[in-house]
Amino acid sequence: MNHKINLSINSLIEKYLNKLNSKNLINFALSNKVFLAIVATIILFLSYLSIPYIFNKIEIKSELENQLLKKFDINFKFSKNFEYNFLPRPNFSVENSIIFENRSEISDIKQIKIYVSIKNLFSLKNIDIKNIILENANFNLNKKNSDFFIDLLNNDFYETSFIIKNSNIFFRNINNEVLFINNILRASYFFDEKELKNIFYSENEIFNLPYSLEIFNDKNEKKLYSKLNIDLLKLQIENDHFYDNRIKTGSSEVIFNKIKSIFKYKLGENNLEFNYFDKKDEPNFLYKGNFNFKPFYSSLYGVSKEFNINHLLSNNGIFSQILKTELLNNKNIDFKIDLKADRIQYSDNF
Repeated sequence: MNHKINLSINSLIEKYLNKLNSKNLINFALSNKVFLAIVATIILFLSYLSIPYIFNKIEIKSELENQLLKKFDINFKFSKNFEYNFLPRPNFSVENSIIFENRSEISDIKQIKIYVSIKNLFSLKNIDIKNIILENANFNLNKKNSDFFIDLLNNDFYETSFIIKNSNIFFRNINNEVLFINNILRASYFFDEKELKNIFYSENEIFNLPYSLEIFNDKNEKKLYSKLNIDLLKLQIENDHFYDNRIKTGSSEVIFNKIKSIFKYKLGENNLEFNYFDKKDEPNFLYKGNFNFKPFYSSLYGVSKEFNINHLLSNNGIFSQILKTELLNNKNIDFKIDLKADRIQYSDNF
């Protein structure tokens, strides 16, 4: 019985498939207004997304440069390697670009992607930039333009983001010698709708030491807040930096191996002075230091009631971790350290 039913069903399917040829499909489509409307909508939408293809590339290049200057106060100069793509969303891709500041080249960028709003594609001048991504960029900074990344926080990032990937910062002295290289793995500027403020967050490496950094600018108090995390050293620093005066001052709360301490400093034109002590009414330790930037050298003086040498020499100690980063191999770093303590903790032989 079941066998006869299956044969009957198969026979009906074969008859239906024989009738369903290409001519019948065309007739079906023509008689189906909904299907035609969907196809027409898709064609119109793709045609709309393709409008920027017909614009003059030189005009697009000029307009995008002008809009980025107004939006982020950055003077980009794009190369001729320029193209438009509407998938996965409308964007312009540029290769080998340059950033100028005060007529000086401060960055070369291998690739930039500029994502634009789906609205207003009919008008080149009304194209709205939503996101910009810089990849494989090299930034050459010095004392004069060292605030480049901080100044970017002054722009409007509401519904807009600015992202930097796989890039480097070469910080140079007055003789154009490289003092250090900071690798940017990923950095982003965005507007925090809960906190109602612009935030800069980046993941980096310096001297093979990975760290993360978060910054926002409080314009009312003339204060720059930053939070630094170095997981390898079990170190976290939250800092308030006051920049209204010629000599900048700041105060940091430092958490190292779950122990809290205070770091206060003054930053002049060519040097950094600081005091570092634990967060108690009667400090167990006090360190004073000075970093001179031109030429670069540093000195550190410290007194302590009790000094735990394991913090330096154990497998997980700060000195061992710094050795692993190869920080001390840098020829441009010169340290002079003088530490005194009443006794050495857990080390009777000393």
